[in-house]
Amino acid sequence: MTSRDGRPRPALFAVLIVVGLLLIGLSWVDASGELRYENQLTALNVGIVGEIVVLASCAVYLVLYRRTVRNRVQRVHGADVEALG
Repeated sequence: MTSRDGRPRPALFAVLIVVGLLLIGLSWVDASGELRYENQLTALNVGIVGEIVVLASCAVYLVLYRRTVRNRVQRVHGADVEALG
């Protein structure tokens, strides 16, 4: 999920988001022709899984990127402290 320098790989998360959006779209298309709620349940479940995939990949990306920023800030502050002696 991260590169060697600790940064998250945006391409991986973009692929996960696209997969989740495809699941949502497929569930919408599948449920659109059904009138009865019972016939829409499978499509609803697929749409919920797609939404979970999108939200989870966004959350993991944000957590990893925040960790990267925190580590950079710590390195900068550490360099400043060492430079001041």
